[in-house]
Amino acid sequence: MADVPEPELQRLEALPDDAILSNQEAATYTGYSKSGLLLRRKNGLGPDPMEKKNPLGDTFYVKSALTPYRKPKLMRRHAYVVLNGLITGHGVLGDPQTDIATIDEFLGMDWADTALMREALLIMESEQQEALEAFQDEQRSALEQAHLRLAEHENKELMSALGGHQSH
Repeated sequence: MADVPEPELQRLEALPDDAILSNQEAATYTGYSKSGLLLRRKNGLGPDPMEKKNPLGDTFYVKSALTPYRKPKLMRRHAYVVLNGLITGHGVLGDPQTDIATIDEFLGMDWADTALMREALLIMESEQQEALEAFQDEQRSALEQAHLRLAEHENKELMSALGGHQSH
């Protein structure tokens, strides 16, 4: 399993809005798989690619046309080899047969190997647990901050009341 490296996402995010992205870069940038982008296009859901000069050539996108279709970064993206619609193994970034997607997207596809699919399910469970723990940490922090603001407000009210009472 290969996570999409954060530097690759950062590189794509740093590109200007008029940058031209390959199909693989578009998949990485949006969080969809290459096959997911193709399925969205076939169903008229966008994003729309640039017009092809060669019908058999690669699909390219203008970055600004992809931005509204980006998925939230809750789940990490992974690389798997997809051959003839079947997931056959772990992929390597840059390999034309490697597809990039979230594990939940891959689990919705057909797999050539049950053990590989079971491994992906464990990855998904682990990522969901990490996301849940991160969410709980954020909520605890927000609650602590709210309690601190309440204590500060109560302290100000008390000081104001004491100050007002002492001046009489």
